[in-house]
Amino acid sequence: SVLLAVVVPGTLLVAATSSTVIPAVFGDDFSGAASAFGPALGVVVLAPVSSLLVQASAIRLQPAVAFVSGIVSAAAFLIVAVLAVPAWDAVGGTVATLTGVVGGTAVAAVRMPGAASGRLLVVSFAAAAAVTAVGAAA
Repeated sequence: SVLLAVVVPGTLLVAATSSTVIPAVFGDDFSGAASAFGPALGVVVLAPVSSLLVQASAIRLQPAVAFVSGIVSAAAFLIVAVLAVPAWDAVGGTVATLTGVVGGTAVAAVRMPGAASGRLLVVSFAAAAAVTAVGAAA
């Protein structure tokens, strides 16, 4: 939760300012990339809890959890990418990535109760949703 205390405000700031900062820093050729930052930053927010769950599956000698979580992540990514990329380009790709991470993390959390606290899971998923929404609105 200490990590989230740093990650969440930072990603919210980047999400809120990406449409202005990215073209200013990298030039107008990169202005289209700003819209893909929201979902990508949602992945950044979920990375700590996702990593925790993968490590817990290894420590608890439950590799099947990591395997199933990975399969769910890949399947969710593939399905959403096939549907979203043609319509949304880079945004579709990052939405697909975020969907995969959400799905895999949720499966790991369900299959290993107690590996991550309920509070950490709620805060992580809510923060990822908030960052993604702020990025979409920017």
